[in-house]
Amino acid sequence: MNHLIASIALLFICLNLYGQPNDFKIEYEQIKKKRIFLTGEDTLKSNKDLVVYEKLTNLNLNRFIGQTVGDLLQNDTIKLYAKYEWESTHPLKLAGLNLIYADGLYLEIEANPTQYTHKTSLTGKYDLEKFKKEKITKVKLDKSYFENTHFLN
Repeated sequence: MNHLIASIALLFICLNLYGQPNDFKIEYEQIKKKRIFLTGEDTLKSNKDLVVYEKLTNLNLNRFIGQTVGDLLQNDTIKLYAKYEWESTHPLKLAGLNLIYADGLYLEIEANPTQYTHKTSLTGKYDLEKFKKEKITKVKLDKSYFENTHFLN
């Protein structure tokens, strides 16, 4: 219990020192409820990741099926990704796009069949602008590793 109180105190001190926007403040009750233990330099980054996690898990992803990837990328929550990576199968055949939000927290987007994007690439890189025109057939939030490392299960 003392560790939890110390972690919460450190969290609020860091938030006040660095003047984080209200969107990234984690309230005491949320921390207590989820048993989040944050210490050291990773505290601020982890709190931002937790806010993004909460927003993503509250989003109805099924409503994007049938829409274009570009439409999905315009969503205020979806566009919070840190980077993206192409998902390829053998031999360098496009399987989809992964939007990465944090370590172990990413969104898998599939658009099969593709009409605008070439399905194969020797470099494993594809044209994002062309992929944005594709219709989404599957979208899935992969969060299990993130949940395990942040004590959220």
